[in-house]
Amino acid sequence: MSKKELKDVRMHYKEMSQDYVDQYDSELIKTREEYPANYFRLEIIKRCLENFRGDRILDAGVGAGIPLLQIAEQIKAHDIHAFDYTESMVDISKKMIVNSGYKKANIYKGDVQEKSCFDKVTNTGLVDVLLMLGVMPHIEDDNIVLANVRSCMKDGGRAYISFRNDLFSMFTMNRYTRDLIINKLMDKLPAVIRSAADNKLQTQMEMNKPLVRETNSEGGVGYDLILSRMHNPLEMETLFKQAGFKDIKLHWYHYHAAAPYLEGNGISKKDYRDSCMALEGEDHWRGMFLCSAFLVEAIA
Repeated sequence: MSKKELKDVRMHYKEMSQDYVDQYDSELIKTREEYPANYFRLEIIKRCLENFRGDRILDAGVGAGIPLLQIAEQIKAHDIHAFDYTESMVDISKKMIVNSGYKKANIYKGDVQEKSCFDKVTNTGLVDVLLMLGVMPHIEDDNIVLANVRSCMKDGGRAYISFRNDLFSMFTMNRYTRDLIINKLMDKLPAVIRSAADNKLQTQMEMNKPLVRETNSEGGVGYDLILSRMHNPLEMETLFKQAGFKDIKLHWYHYHAAAPYLEGNGISKKDYRDSCMALEGEDHWRGMFLCSAFLVEAIA
């Protein structure tokens, strides 16, 4: 990642701390402008850890600290560790965690690409549960980061890591669909074949959708202007096994009941959101295509 990209990631999240608190408020999930994807992601982790107990937990990319606090309470953890790339997130999560009674919590600024940031935890022991939510889209080298994650975990510990879903583009019928087909599915085919397919696709897809997010909700750098990669869920098992994980499971979230451009354009926004939310939490293969994100659960 270039120095400019690193700076832009920080600028995107710099003023987003309150937004990251509101995302997990159950009273706001039907009224916030942004779909409450992170709320449903946290609910998945809670279900996965329903009967799990562990004393040490690390959140790498802690944000405002809401998932860390709720999961730590659920698994009865007392040894709390967290770091984040953005200083304002470190400040708000530290305040929230200390105010919640974890007086000895170890919260600091760090980068998941640097093993030394994980070593600050392992100096006193390995962790039972690892959260890394919303981080991987901003990473260039997945292998380095997953190796760092595995190095800090007890054998039998559980990791929960989220990704943007590249295969969702097969369902969106927009510029992402065209990009997936032309640049990934057909990338090895002759130029004349790709060009003919591209010309046709551009007449069939909603090429002006989705709108490019140039600013965030606070007026900072938009998500589409920073490094924000998608990942193919079909590649996860190999990727995680190479890092030393086993029993890899995928959990789908951020459902879309129809192609996103139909929200407010043939389907009312309320009906669209209600239908999407009704699908959340189901365990079905269709999530591979209807969901824009997925969570990997892996055992160390």
